[in-house]
Amino acid sequence: MNKFLLSLSREQLSNWNKYTINGEIVMDFVGLYENLEDDLTIISKKLNLPNLNLPETKNKARVNHEHYSRVLSSETRAHIENLCALEIACFGYHWAEA
Repeated sequence: MNKFLLSLSREQLSNWNKYTINGEIVMDFVGLYENLEDDLTIISKKLNLPNLNLPETKNKARVNHEHYSRVLSSETRAHIENLCALEIACFGYHWAEA
């Protein structure tokens, strides 16, 4: 996994440019993966859509369930922190130890 993540460019790892212009968020709402179900409910209500249920996909694809801090190397951590610095700062992400 580390090798794969280290091979990714900013455009492949970050979505910042998809919802910002000149570094400013221009969307009415940015849903976060860690709040996916709740944020999908918020979006559905804003768009006057029925509640959407997420299908279960790839729920058995990940065989290593260790905390990311035990799996990612310090080099990979630095790479992610560098390429995703804007998201990390904007959304208050921080490195958590297991």
